[in-house]
Amino acid sequence: LTVCDTSFYDPGGAAANYTGTSSFTRTFTPATAGKKLKFTVFNLGLGSSSVIRVYDGSTISALQIGELSNADNGNVIKSFTASNTAGELTIEFAGNATSGAGFLAGLTCEDPLQYRTVANGNYNTIANWESKTINAGSYTPATRIPNKGDDTVRILHTITIAGQIPVDQ
Repeated sequence: LTVCDTSFYDPGGAAANYTGTSSFTRTFTPATAGKKLKFTVFNLGLGSSSVIRVYDGSTISALQIGELSNADNGNVIKSFTASNTAGELTIEFAGNATSGAGFLAGLTCEDPLQYRTVANGNYNTIANWESKTINAGSYTPATRIPNKGDDTVRILHTITIAGQIPVDQ
């Protein structure tokens, strides 16, 4: 499916629960060449043993970059961005025996950004970064931290990383 900026729901849709035996696999391609798809889950209500798996590519043989289960339920935002050259994501949903409220998600097309540090500090501090699109001439203060799927991340200062950060560089 070719998309940009669309809502995406479990098999029950926006207002209904999904059944426990619901399952699907969907591959999404960005509608604009050069963009990368970003899958963002805004609300998650999976039944026990149900999972959503996110793959960085056009099949479930691609690198798995995320998995959500009922342990992740709630209104916590989780995002996964493609890093493959085509910008594609494959989403696999497996409902396993119990039904649930499901999920509300979105698929957006993102410009991969180039990042560089501007100060020593923590990786998760936006003020430590500048960014630009690939074809832009100059960097500007970043509006988010670098994500998996961005083009280039140049670390020119001492940066502390607390925890794990998915990378593809």
